[in-house]
Amino acid sequence: MLGWPALRKIIRERNGETSSTIHLWDGQNIVAEIGTTGTVTARYLRGINLIAREQDVANQYYLFNAHGDVIQRADASVYMMRFC
Repeated sequence: MLGWPALRKIIRERNGETSSTIHLWDGQNIVAEIGTTGTVTARYLRGINLIAREQDVANQYYLFNAHGDVIQRADASVYMMRFC
């Protein structure tokens, strides 16, 4: 069983319902998210930097500025999903 700091658990409460997500880390790099049922809900793909987040068989790609900061995420059709 992995222990701290490899596992970090986040507990959220929305509209009176509680859910938890366990984040799996490799040093300073996030590797995966594990849901309440114990299954992997998201994976993080890395190269030199963070490349993509795979969730529900769909990838969300990370876009960087010249300093290497994540500034946006995009899906496979390059639809901008969220400003970071």
